[in-house]
Amino acid sequence: MGTPYLQRILNQQLTNHIRTTLPGLRNKLQAQLLSMEKDVEEYCNFRPDDPTRKTKALMQYADSPHVLCCLYSFQE
Repeated sequence: MGTPYLQRILNQQLTNHIRTTLPGLRNKLQAQLLSMEKDVEEYCNFRPDDPTRKTKALMQYADSPHVLCCLYSFQE
């Protein structure tokens, strides 16, 4: 058996791992890219004085885990 055998087996395992993992990684990255492109498109039309934008930003901030954690700590 020896080193060449181990090298061949490990290389095959790595190749199989890459083949099984790569499609999922590719899909995840494409979804993130699409999400970012939508965000960029939304910010191209951004108006600082838009009240709906302010409301949405406040709601997103209020729903963040950091704020929820602080509110929970404050109630105790």
